[in-house]
Amino acid sequence: LFRSVDDFVTQFQTSLRGFYRGALSRSARYVPGMSSILQKKGVPQELAYLPLIESGYRVHAVSRAGAVGPWQLIPGTGRRYGLRIDRYVDERRDPVKSTQAAAQYLKDLHDMFGDWHLSLAAYNTGEMNIVRILERRRAESFWEMSERGYLYRETSDFVPEFLAAVQIAGSPEAYGFEAPNEVQVEYDIVQIDRSLSLSTVAQLSGTSTETIKELNPALHRGVVPPNGYSVLVPKGTKESFELVLSNYKGSSAPPLLAENRSGKVH
Repeated sequence: LFRSVDDFVTQFQTSLRGFYRGALSRSARYVPGMSSILQKKGVPQELAYLPLIESGYRVHAVSRAGAVGPWQLIPGTGRRYGLRIDRYVDERRDPVKSTQAAAQYLKDLHDMFGDWHLSLAAYNTGEMNIVRILERRRAESFWEMSERGYLYRETSDFVPEFLAAVQIAGSPEAYGFEAPNEVQVEYDIVQIDRSLSLSTVAQLSGTSTETIKELNPALHRGVVPPNGYSVLVPKGTKESFELVLSNYKGSSAPPLLAENRSGKVH
């Protein structure tokens, strides 16, 4: 059955109310930065609400299909758009880098289809599925494809669900939600050239391990990779951190024991 934008607005106000309220609250931390990146890429800023339905703005979200991060990118798409994905780092979890990748992907989809609804459907189901439907069937718009049953249910729901999410986010109070207070996330970037545990980074920057992990979700194993990485530390701590790090003689983080005898990485 084809579901409309209004159906999803009603669902977000009722059965999905808890989910939407939580996601909208988390959006305050990410939407300002995401909107800015999207604008620079020349794509609509409203797309900053796509992660609301993709992941609820959970940077560590993982789908059954192996899509990861706020934008739910699969490994192939992430790597195609320049994201590092390996045993130490998964930049699909990084809200800035993943947004840059997703913005370019969305822009490329729009260049391909010339229509945002079709582009969003392609984002969900893969561009070749949409290309095949356009080539083989007599359906030119997303809504036609949806009504005629050419799309998977999930893709058919994806576009109206996104449009409903944007509609409510534009004026939450009108739909019975509290408007989130914008959260300004400020940080300094430091270049670390060796492997350190994030707890050591926290110690050297005078903050909590939790804060460092929150600022660096891409470092999903809790360590800076052996060849180093650009790490985020709390705003105003860069100079003191670099000074302390230059005098730090402690041991590096232990290597990851991630490979079993068959050579598979867990």
